[in-house]
Amino acid sequence: MGLLSMLFGFGESEAEKISKEITTVKEFRALERKVESAITRMSNANTEKASDKASETHDILEEALELASKKTLQWQFIPNIDIYTSSEILKYAHKVFSNEEYEEIHSLIGENSDWYSMTGYDEKDEAETYTKTLIKLQAIIEKESPEEDKIKKITTLVSKDKILSEVFFKEKDLTAGEQWFAGLLEEKGLPLAFELYKEGFTTELKCLEIDSKEFSKRKGVGAKKVEQLKEFQERVKSETKLKD
Repeated sequence: MGLLSMLFGFGESEAEKISKEITTVKEFRALERKVESAITRMSNANTEKASDKASETHDILEEALELASKKTLQWQFIPNIDIYTSSEILKYAHKVFSNEEYEEIHSLIGENSDWYSMTGYDEKDEAETYTKTLIKLQAIIEKESPEEDKIKKITTLVSKDKILSEVFFKEKDLTAGEQWFAGLLEEKGLPLAFELYKEGFTTELKCLEIDSKEFSKRKGVGAKKVEQLKEFQERVKSETKLKD
């Protein structure tokens, strides 16, 4: 240590040096064990000199542990998930990653407020029981297949997961698959999608048959919803032409 450091207290203490080396939870746990061992040595010291040395070591290690306990050692990704959450997000949901893994994955899925920093004392937040079913559901949704097939398969899958059904599929008049598709129409901009689906407008093409003037007479429908309907229908027409 240089003269200035000695005079003015500059430079790192032993505890700070030890803390700086702690970069993983495994290393943090090892430091905890060292503190516990130091306590044992203090209790078992037979001489004053040994007791003083054990006490000094303990104080340094305890201070290092206190400093290390404030560091982010890993990250957990805890997004709000539902039946429209992509498989890309679901495969990372509720998993815990090291700082290095966090940098890589967080850059892949973009800036996201659903990342939570964890110290050595933080416990992992467990995933919802239905997360695995949601992953299977997304596999059905993201596969290239007719919408009718997806609706049937989703209904079958969800029927086997009571909690998922109770949380996300509350419409009594529609099957789980039908609710998924009605919700998809709603996400694409169709106003009153669930109401219209129940009336038989069960595909995008069928929704082209909805008369905007008649639609405007519905309860709760104003100029804004009518405009949304027209925009939705124009988008469907445009996409249909591109497919043809």
